Amino acid sequence: MNTLRTRSSIYAITLLSFLLLFITACTNEKTLVGSMQGYTLENGSVFSITAAPTTWKLEGSDVVLNAFAYNNQIPGPLLKVKQGTTIFINFTNKIPMNTTIHWHGLRHKNKDDGVPGVTQDFVVSGQGYTYELQFPDSGLYWYHPHVREDIQQEKGLYGAILVESTEKNDAAQEEVLILDDVLIEGTDFSPFSEVTNFALMGRFGNILLINGKTDYTLSVNQCEPLRLYVNNVANVRPFNLSIENTELTIIGTDLGFIKPYTKNSLVIAPAERYIIDVTFPKPGTYLLINKNPSKSYVLGKINVQESNIQCTPTKNAAPNLPDYTSYLNKKPDYEFRLSLEMPAMEMPHEEKQPIEWEDTMFELNRVHHNKLITWIIEDTTSKKKNMDLIHEVKLGSVKKIRIINDKNSEHPMQHPIHLHGQRFLVLVENGKSNQHLGWKDTVLVPAGSTIDILVEFTNPGDWMMHCHIAEHLESGMMMMFTTR
Repeated sequence: MNTLRTRSSIYAITLLSFLLLFITACTNEKTLVGSMQGYTLENGSVFSITAAPTTWKLEGSDVVLNAFAYNNQIPGPLLKVKQGTTIFINFTNKIPMNTTIHWHGLRHKNKDDGVPGVTQDFVVSGQGYTYELQFPDSGLYWYHPHVREDIQQEKGLYGAILVESTEKNDAAQEEVLILDDVLIEGTDFSPFSEVTNFALMGRFGNILLINGKTDYTLSVNQCEPLRLYVNNVANVRPFNLSIENTELTIIGTDLGFIKPYTKNSLVIAPAERYIIDVTFPKPGTYLLINKNPSKSYVLGKINVQESNIQCTPTKNAAPNLPDYTSYLNKKPDYEFRLSLEMPAMEMPHEEKQPIEWEDTMFELNRVHHNKLITWIIEDTTSKKKNMDLIHEVKLGSVKKIRIINDKNSEHPMQHPIHLHGQRFLVLVENGKSNQHLGWKDTVLVPAGSTIDILVEFTNPGDWMMHCHIAEHLESGMMMMFTTR
C-alpha cells in the first residue's frame, strides 16, 4: 500500500490549492456549450478529458455560474463502452485546484481508482495523468473528483459511463438521466470556504437538474419501450423519482441487472444508480417528479407522441447471484457504527425521520464546518475510527458487514455508504430480508437503521469505504479495506 498521507497534510495541500481560487486568474475560460455529448469507445481506445473553468448558464433563468467542467460540458462526456473492454483516459487538470478522477463503481485496477494519498498523487493544476479503465460489469457508472468534492462536484465536475451488457436489450430507446441540485445565492453558487461548510447536513441545493438542465425534455413514441439509466450525483439530496401516471419497472441497480419489480416511485441516494423500464400506452405529456414528505418538484417532462407501435412487455436478463442464504443468519465479520462528534451545543428539538429530505436548519448547517465536527465510521469491536480503521481482507474472501446508523448521535441522518473497487449484496435492512437483490457499490443507510451487506473481496488493492455525502466525506467519514 502506498504511504497514507495524514489528514492534516492532505488538508494543508488542498487548502493551498483552494486559495488559488481567489488569487489565480482562470485562463482559457469558456462559455459552456452543449450538454452530455456521447462518445462510443471501442476496446483499447484512448480518450482525452480536461477539467477546466467555464461559465454555466442555467436554462430558463438569468443565472450564469462560475463553474468547472469536463471537456466544457456539464455533465461531462457520456462514455459508451461494451462490457469486458479496456480504455485509456488522458486526463488534464486546468482548474486552479488539485484534483483527481475517481471512476465510481468500477472493479478495475487499484492504481487508477483516483484517491489521492492512497492510489495516486494529486493531479496538480497544469498537469495530467493517464487512467486505464476496465469494465467487467454492465450498467451505469460515473466519474467525479476525489478532492474537495463539496466544491468540485457541486461546480460541475461529473460525468457518466454506460456499459453495454452482452445480453440482448429489448428497449427501443435508452436515455441516461443524471439527477443533481445546486445551491445558488444571488447569481452564483453559495460561497465556498477554505474549510468545508454545510458539514452538518450537507449542501442541499435549491435548483434541481436533470442532465444539467432545469427544463429537461425527452420525446418518445407511444408504446415504445424506454430504458432509463438514472444516477444521483447531488452532494447530499436523495431523490424520490416518479413519472406521473406511470408505473416504473426497476430492472437494474449499481452493477447491472436484478429481478424486475414495479414501483410508483423510487428513492435514489447520492451515488446510487438504477435501470428503469417504462412504456407509455397513451400519448401526452408526462411529468418527471421528485416528491418527498416536505416538497414536490417538477424535474422535466416526457412528450409521448402517438404511434402505431403495439405495446409489448420487454424481456430482461436475470441477475447472476451467488448462493447467499447461508449468510442470512451468520454473525457479521465486521460491525460499523455511523455517528457524529461535535462540540456540546443545544440542537433544535425536532422529530427526526429516517431520511432527511431538505435542509431545515440552513444557517446552523452553513456554520458547521469540517474543522468543527467529525462524522464517524467506527468499528464497534476495536473502537478505531475513520482513517485509523484499516481492515486487511484476504483476496477472494466473502465478508458480512453490519452497518448501524446510530439513532442517538448528535444529529442522526441517512448516509449513502460507498465501497470502492468491490461489489456487494444488501442482505437485510432492520431484520427484514431484501427481496430485490442485486450487485451494489452504494447503500443508503437511513437514520436509526441497521443494514447487513455481503461483500465479495475479489479485487486486490487498497480501497476506501465512505459516506458519499460530499461534506461528510470531507468531515472524516471514511475508512479502508486492504485486499491481498
